[in-house]
Amino acid sequence: MQSALVSRALLIAINLRNPSAGLLHHSDRGSRNASHAYQALLTRHGTVCSMSRKASFWDNAPMERVFSSLRREGPKEGACAQRGKPLGTM
Repeated sequence: MQSALVSRALLIAINLRNPSAGLLHHSDRGSRNASHAYQALLTRHGTVCSMSRKASFWDNAPMERVFSSLRREGPKEGACAQRGKPLGTM
């Protein structure tokens, strides 16, 4: 995967969501996410970059566990009529 593709995906997300400055963006240390162009793009949009430690695959394990539980045990599709309601059910 080229860094240009990752940068384009980030730009699309920024344009769709219009986040405020100080957004925390967490990623792994892949060559695309660590590239100078990608880091400059994050900085230009006021985004704070957070990366996993080098060779530490356990960094994402707690969040992956949470999302796995939500997928298995969370509300069924169509159960929440409002966008904010799932947050209240957790």
